[in-house]
Amino acid sequence: MRAALVFVLTASGVVAFATIAPKPQADEPLQTALIEALPVHAEQILPAPEVYIREERFQRGETLPGLLSRLAVNDAEVGKLARLRALQLLRPGMLVRAEVTSGGSLRTLRFLSGREAMMQVVADGGAYRAAEYPAPIESRISIAILTARLV
Repeated sequence: MRAALVFVLTASGVVAFATIAPKPQADEPLQTALIEALPVHAEQILPAPEVYIREERFQRGETLPGLLSRLAVNDAEVGKLARLRALQLLRPGMLVRAEVTSGGSLRTLRFLSGREAMMQVVADGGAYRAAEYPAPIESRISIAILTARLV
């Protein structure tokens, strides 16, 4: 009997839905961001490093002064270095590593000049001296084992 009554009510379109109104949120306080300045003590700040190490690739069509300026070498030293014969060995695509002080003075500049040779330019007072020495080579041995099963 009850099932028949539910069927008749739904078939005739008399259906009721109950909804619950949401509770007003006036009771909750508004959330605000708290912004405050934090004190920074001198011992928390790291001092600037004395020497920066930079690596740049010598680009096609680039000049030597352009590369040295990208390495953060100051302009006064760029003129001296550009006339250095050892740097004429640089070719496009070579990776150049430089140790430069925070004032822009070059300490060392290195690049692979040949197949197994490393060219190094070192600051020596007001001048620069270049030396070529065997590049440090690191040997690694890797072994892989493969097992094949015939089915």
